[in-house]
Amino acid sequence: MQVYCEVGRWLGAATAKYINIYEPDVLILGGGVLCANELLIANVRSSLVAQPSAKTGKMLEIVPSRLGSDAALIGAGVPFLNKLLTEQIESAQRRLKLNVREEE
Repeated sequence: MQVYCEVGRWLGAATAKYINIYEPDVLILGGGVLCANELLIANVRSSLVAQPSAKTGKMLEIVPSRLGSDAALIGAGVPFLNKLLTEQIESAQRRLKLNVREEE
């Protein structure tokens, strides 16, 4: 229990810096530990309320990521998929240009 309080306090302090810069309306926290443990999210919330900044004291919705523990895996695959899709799109565009030239 004490570990969750300490981690929540540090995560809240780090998150406060982000909030002060970007001023989001919703803060989405991800990762297996965060998504599985409402106690940790509650400690992050209480840490944010205790921060001396007016920006972190505003109404801010803090929610766990819908991707849960799969967020890192999905994030790691995005560059690969992006490259693959970009190559597929470029190939299709080249084929279309060839077809247009043949019709002319």
